[in-house]
Amino acid sequence: MNPFFTVGVPSSKTNEQFIFEKYLRSAIRSSRITLQQFIVILTKLSLCNYNMRTGIIEGMSEDSHCHKILSIYLKNSFDEIVASKIVELLNHMDRPCYEIRINSRYEKKRVIFTVPISPLGQDIQENEGYYLHFGFTKTDVTNDDEMNRLTDQLSLDSINMIKNIETHGFSNDIMLRWQVKAYQFSRRGDSL
Repeated sequence: MNPFFTVGVPSSKTNEQFIFEKYLRSAIRSSRITLQQFIVILTKLSLCNYNMRTGIIEGMSEDSHCHKILSIYLKNSFDEIVASKIVELLNHMDRPCYEIRINSRYEKKRVIFTVPISPLGQDIQENEGYYLHFGFTKTDVTNDDEMNRLTDQLSLDSINMIKNIETHGFSNDIMLRWQVKAYQFSRRGDSL
């Protein structure tokens, strides 16, 4: 099983500028430490299972604000090992959506992703995995309300995308329409 897929099309054209592949090229690959942190985070995620009926990633805990998070120790830009929240469950009642969190001293990079679920126990094993959809840098958005709206807008778009793919049974046509591709990475770098 390949645990990661990229999605090349948004539900809403207004979100096109935030597509993950574009963000990977412009923001994540532009910094050696950011790319290294991203690869470590994906490595951790690749080792995590999620509940196929609910979409909740196993091993998440609650932080002091009652947010569900996944934490590990990461090397920061000063070469120090620090505890880091690497994934946070975004609050959506009907479907989970997540954000990968890559924090440096001055930037807070985010990658929005979701997972397919199978509430009726259907076999979706070949399509099981993390669907990386959007990326943005929080510090580029100066107003907190605007940043929260953007996060909500992108996560809702991701949820609409995965529901549409599930509704169409992961057909080749629907995967082509959404430009879904397998995403490979290694300790030496990524392959997108």
